[in-house]
Amino acid sequence: MVSDLPSRFAALLAKEKRRFDRNLGEDLRELRANYGSGSNTVMLMQQRYETDIEERLSTLLTALKRLLASSPESEIRDEKHELDRLAQIWLRSHIEESQSFLVEHATKIGTVSPDQYDLGRECFVKALAVELDLLNITASSAVTSAEAFVDPVISVFISHSHLDADLVKDLIVLLRSALNLPSSQIRATSVDGFRLPGGANTAEQLRLEVQSAKVLVGIISRTSLKSAYVTFELGARWGSGKPMIPLLAPDVGVDSLSGPLQGINALSCQSSAQLHQFVEEMAGHLNLALDRSAAYQKCVDEILEHGSIASASADDFARQAVPLRLSDAAKELLLAAAHDENGVVMRFRTASGLHVKTDQKDFVTDRESRTEARWYGALGELITSGFIEDRDGKGEVFWLTNLGYDEADIITGKAPNRGPQAEG
Repeated sequence: MVSDLPSRFAALLAKEKRRFDRNLGEDLRELRANYGSGSNTVMLMQQRYETDIEERLSTLLTALKRLLASSPESEIRDEKHELDRLAQIWLRSHIEESQSFLVEHATKIGTVSPDQYDLGRECFVKALAVELDLLNITASSAVTSAEAFVDPVISVFISHSHLDADLVKDLIVLLRSALNLPSSQIRATSVDGFRLPGGANTAEQLRLEVQSAKVLVGIISRTSLKSAYVTFELGARWGSGKPMIPLLAPDVGVDSLSGPLQGINALSCQSSAQLHQFVEEMAGHLNLALDRSAAYQKCVDEILEHGSIASASADDFARQAVPLRLSDAAKELLLAAAHDENGVVMRFRTASGLHVKTDQKDFVTDRESRTEARWYGALGELITSGFIEDRDGKGEVFWLTNLGYDEADIITGKAPNRGPQAEG
């Protein structure tokens, strides 16, 4: 009897490809409509492509797990290599297609460096190979593995508000990088690839996983403290006496905890030392080997970077008693932004590293940590000073304010310096 497992898997992948292609096309059209066709748009396109690839990888693995859960042992044993091959072809061909479209679009606006718009194909393909190996579907363990997919035991449950999804994504990347933790062992209901199974009874599934997860990580933020679901999840876990680690988001302090949670030591997402402590404690709770810190330090830096951008506010500048003196780097960035036709500064990270870009120029000219720190700091100065603002709240595109244009004029000598204003 000929197995139909590969054809069923291929049909699932074709259906998902159509869905992803439709969503990606809409997003790219919106980017071009909002930001034109310049180099800034190409950088944003690169970031969107990479996000799309990550989501496709996660969806591919989820589809494969569900298919295996409903398949007999003999089919799994006979067709494992063909399923792996189909998965690798599906992902690799999409990355190559995306890379080609991206470079083609970039070429239209000028000279393109060969490595400038690299989507990191080999990194994604390697990640897929690792995940396929982690499924551990062999002839001798097929039944056990398939049963595990039907009723999986979640290792990490991340309790959070959907408004904190970006922070949760960064934490997931950190956990997977530091602990080699499979995506199937993490639950985060607001993040694609980590949501509840389709068709599951939400209340029952949450109750089960909150109690059965090896560790619950509670994201404590202004929004999560107002969430009925988060309150329920933290309270239920506290009552069980099982391992729970509260993580403070950038917008709250330790004094935000109340009730029984006050007696639990919370770690801060704004402290590098405490993020390292977090992964060390997670490794202990999960009985997993912790990778060397250099392997996940960039993930820690990304969390700190997003936290700093999110917490910076123009109000900070208004409350200062004396004017802020900008560094030379901040002045250079401000003047370039004032010269930019849209008055926009972009900050984002791709596979090649951090980018801070305005006026057709990427200021992070190399991948040295000192260079990244310099321009990340310069951007932070402009945000804190109220010279640029994040209108979308995504921490990626910053618009020059009227105050920023005035400051640029002062620096270039086009306007008189602002002195103390008399009252009355």
